[in-house]
Amino acid sequence: MTATGGQLFDQLAWKERDALNFRDQSLAAGAALLTINEAHAIETAAFPGIHEDPFDRLIIAQARIEGMTAVSSDARWSEYSIALRRA
Repeated sequence: MTATGGQLFDQLAWKERDALNFRDQSLAAGAALLTINEAHAIETAAFPGIHEDPFDRLIIAQARIEGMTAVSSDARWSEYSIALRRA
């Protein structure tokens, strides 16, 4: 399981304290923080316009490049070629 910097940034939209709690809980559950790199950004930009949320697109790109399973309840994610676990 991974948590991206984008997910943490999204949490900051709520409150900084919530973002820190999200990070701590994710790490306690065995998650690793996955940094955003150039390959992730390039992959995100190359996607078709199935999904417009930039953070979701970034997580999808990371899952594809890193060979990880993504977790989402968003039905649109299944239109990308990734391993997906429905939440």
